[in-house]
Amino acid sequence: MPNKRVEKARRILDAFKAFFESDSIREASLKCGISKSAIQRYIYDPLALELLGQEIIDYAHKKLVDNRIAGNHKGGINFMRLYEKTRNELGEFNGCKKK
Repeated sequence: MPNKRVEKARRILDAFKAFFESDSIREASLKCGISKSAIQRYIYDPLALELLGQEIIDYAHKKLVDNRIAGNHKGGINFMRLYEKTRNELGEFNGCKKK
């Protein structure tokens, strides 16, 4: 049992190192060979808190949220570039259609 805990701790530390060295979860995943969902799971793992401390965990959570906000912003910009709003004869919003 302790051997599994040591192995998990090593994977958590590898995931954090890759995450902090890259700009996104995707890059970290490619760098360390761990899936994106596993990296996110390790960031919220109680063992990570025990190993790294609250300050580093808070920084990782903030980086995740900032990446998510940036992705949503980029998605919104691309959506507005690719689609146009349609309105009915009264000027009310009717939906979007591809340009």
